[in-house]
Amino acid sequence: MAKYFTYIIESTKITKFYIGYSTNVESRLIKHNSGGSRWTRNGIPWTIVYSKAFDNKTGAIKYEKFLKSLKNKNFLRDIIAGWRSGISQGS
Repeated sequence: MAKYFTYIIESTKITKFYIGYSTNVESRLIKHNSGGSRWTRNGIPWTIVYSKAFDNKTGAIKYEKFLKSLKNKNFLRDIIAGWRSGISQGS
């Protein structure tokens, strides 16, 4: 069964985030950085700053919508900081 991921990428060029979902975050990042997505074309280069795996597409889409609905962007930054902290600990 394919895994689905909700991901956040960040552009340092325009200091913006983009939230999406995919079955392959790495190939999706390549598409974003090659100009293949009109929503992220102006922010190239993008880097992955967060991803979360789900067993089904519905879960990934629901979480994507939740993240996009956040009014408090500091909460989003906290999620990213926690994920980065987990990576540095080998998670």
